[in-house]
Amino acid sequence: MTNSHCFFLLAAGLAFPAQAQSPPVDEQLPDPIVVQGERDPAKAIGKFVRALTPAPIGGQLARFEDPVCPVVLGMPATENGLVQDRLREVAAAIGMKIASPGCAPNLYVLVGRDKKEIIEGLDRQFPALLSGLSRGDVRDLIEIPGPVASWQILDRVGADGMPLSTARIGSDPTPVRVVWSVGSPSRISRQTKLKFVGTLITFEAKALNGVTTRQMADYAAMRTFAATDPGRVGPLPAQSILSLFDPGTAPQSAPESVTWWDYAFLRSLYASASALGASGQRSEMERQFAKELAKVPPEKR
Repeated sequence: MTNSHCFFLLAAGLAFPAQAQSPPVDEQLPDPIVVQGERDPAKAIGKFVRALTPAPIGGQLARFEDPVCPVVLGMPATENGLVQDRLREVAAAIGMKIASPGCAPNLYVLVGRDKKEIIEGLDRQFPALLSGLSRGDVRDLIEIPGPVASWQILDRVGADGMPLSTARIGSDPTPVRVVWSVGSPSRISRQTKLKFVGTLITFEAKALNGVTTRQMADYAAMRTFAATDPGRVGPLPAQSILSLFDPGTAPQSAPESVTWWDYAFLRSLYASASALGASGQRSEMERQFAKELAKVPPEKR
């Protein structure tokens, strides 16, 4: 993070939340949150996965392919560090690659007075942090109800992770992106895949009163390690840290951390083959999800 980034973010309304505290750190991740799911586990798992993996027909699911490097700004240094360390802890637990200290950030957690103020400031001074978003997308981020906004910067690469090349076809001056990867596409496996170049999440400080740094970090993990948006889905079939900012939900009544269902969701996403179409990847995720939950005693799910 450059000095100019830090100066802007402080000037754009980053502020300290009133009661951001950290609970004692357990060796186990996630905490043993009790989850009441549907009677049919397979049906509940399918519903959970589908609700949190939106994609157009024929589309693909995206995730981090490169090592993740989180940076947290807007709170006292101690709290920033606790959230940043917890994000790394969760990432390691679900099988993500972790960048070394001193890395270039690709995951931003920003705390400010008003999400509109931060998003509009980023749009003016650092538009690259809103790459790929239309004007309507930016407006939706600002206007969607709630104190949190999150979005991803995406790129398409070859199925082997290599960047796509560009070429011109005939006399058309507009270059197109081409794949040089070896392999044949099919209805299931693709020659390209989507990946996160970066993800961002903004919190309004007033909404963090009573929220622990663990709750904040784990909520951020569920919003930034995957392209989830709890505001666009109905009730989930099991408890999730994504309920933390639901209307009428107090921090004390929300999960203390990622639940086992959240953990299984993220772990299954990062264990699945990312060059599949969305439907094929969801099927893989559901199988892996069930295996992860089977490792957890029923009373802890």
